[in-house]
Amino acid sequence: MRGKATIDSFGKAGVQGLPENARAALRVLLSGEVFSDQELDELSSRCHIRTNGTGEVIIREGEESDNRVYLIIKGSVSISIKGRFILRLQKPGDTIGEMGLISSAPRSATVTTDMDSTFLVVDAMESGQDEDPPGYKFRYYFSRLFNSILTEKLRRTSDRARLYEDMVSHSREVERKSESLQEEITSYLREISMYTHLVNSAGDAIIVTDTQGKVLTVNPALLKLYGGNSEDVTGMDFVEMISLDNGGDCNWREITGRAKDEDWTGEIFLRTGDGELMPVDCRVSSITGDNNDRLAFSVIIRDIRLRKAHEEKIKKQSQELEEAYRAIQNMERAKNGFLTLVSHELRTPITSIMAFAETLGMEGMVDPEDQPDFIRTIYKEAEKLSDMVSKVLALSKLESDQMYFEFAKCDVETLAAEQIGVFTLKAKEKGLDMHLENLGAPTPIVVDKEQIAVALSQVLDNAVKYTDKGSITASVSQNEQETIFRVSDTGRGIQNDDYQVLLEKFSRGDVKESRIHGLGLGLPLCYLIVKAHSGNMRFEKNDSGGTVVSIVLPLQHPVKNNPDIRQVT
Repeated sequence: MRGKATIDSFGKAGVQGLPENARAALRVLLSGEVFSDQELDELSSRCHIRTNGTGEVIIREGEESDNRVYLIIKGSVSISIKGRFILRLQKPGDTIGEMGLISSAPRSATVTTDMDSTFLVVDAMESGQDEDPPGYKFRYYFSRLFNSILTEKLRRTSDRARLYEDMVSHSREVERKSESLQEEITSYLREISMYTHLVNSAGDAIIVTDTQGKVLTVNPALLKLYGGNSEDVTGMDFVEMISLDNGGDCNWREITGRAKDEDWTGEIFLRTGDGELMPVDCRVSSITGDNNDRLAFSVIIRDIRLRKAHEEKIKKQSQELEEAYRAIQNMERAKNGFLTLVSHELRTPITSIMAFAETLGMEGMVDPEDQPDFIRTIYKEAEKLSDMVSKVLALSKLESDQMYFEFAKCDVETLAAEQIGVFTLKAKEKGLDMHLENLGAPTPIVVDKEQIAVALSQVLDNAVKYTDKGSITASVSQNEQETIFRVSDTGRGIQNDDYQVLLEKFSRGDVKESRIHGLGLGLPLCYLIVKAHSGNMRFEKNDSGGTVVSIVLPLQHPVKNNPDIRQVT
């Protein structure tokens, strides 16, 4: 069998340099068993090697064929038709003018060298019958050479056609995939644009961090809360921006550990750019890839300052409602106590008055010498009723800011001595020693003398009522700021040391075992009078077991410091 000789043999042989002669070139070109050595020697006699410089015309369009075929050994040529470039040949073994082997028609194209080029020229001109070898052999050789060249040309054309079809098919597939990819990209871009709009227009602050807690990006709502721009927060550690609700620092590992399987939520504080701690709701979620690998974390923050303010307001209102409810309950209890107390305290003197009056009205029931005692008893009980009514009216005026005061300079030592004189007789009737000592208030003060006298009388009256034996000592003193009236007794004292409750209306402390009558209005009335003078009352336990009550009044005129005083005459 003969091996296949290709016109591409020169290129595949990888010739180093130029062949030394035509036969060497043919051997390389037509390697294999297509031509025998003898046939190759005979064929090489009609071939030669030719070199042309750059720009030389090898074949000119329209010229008659010289029956020569050119095979490129080295170099490059351009083929043009009617001055229009068609193609360029530069591969070793490429053939030029092969149609000259079968046709003597004029050349159809112009071939020009692009550089210095070397060719193997095959001369196919007719030869005589007497030549050695004969001309018919050369025609046979040339026919075989032409077939080889034409076969190679057809193969190349077929390969190129298949390659072209493959390229066209591949190009169409690429184009189809490109269109599909473009549609996907457009869809993704549309989704990205939509999600970007949603994130940027969200009212909640959104932060995206890497797996280590470094801030990657934020939305405008976060910048509005933080008070800076994106450059200020990008790259920060997220834990530097927040604080726990107890003021401590946050642990990123703890947060992300909780967010591994489900979102982490909690109330924290956001540290703003100016250092303010802002209460916020925080939700941390894990962003995972297709393989469930963690890519980043999303953090959603909601400002809850307004909610906290409402909660605080509701809490305050709830406390106020509770206090109001307790006050209503206290008022209800006070009302019930008042009704019980008033019914008891009023019934006693009224019953006495009615009984003595009715007895006096019956002729012959009372001896003439006993009538003055009956009248004194009626007057005494009526005086009690008048005192109760006066106290209720006075308290009502003081609480409604309708009490009028007449302020004037007053000698407090004289005022204290007058009140002691009033109650000395009542104290003696109970076997009590009442005296005034430590007169140390030489500076007159500006007060309503009548109202302060009422206040002092209430304190002295209580001391006499609640002291069964011993003594009652009163004193008056001054320092740089205050005048102090002090009344000390050796009575039963105040049960449970609950002094504050005595200043509430209708409260008489622990009186379950007491047979002393009263409405519990004396000390509240005294306190309101003293308070209207910008003063205060103090309660202490006496060393002897009794009580020490002090009325403290300022040396300065009270009108200057008490805007509640409505009228001064």
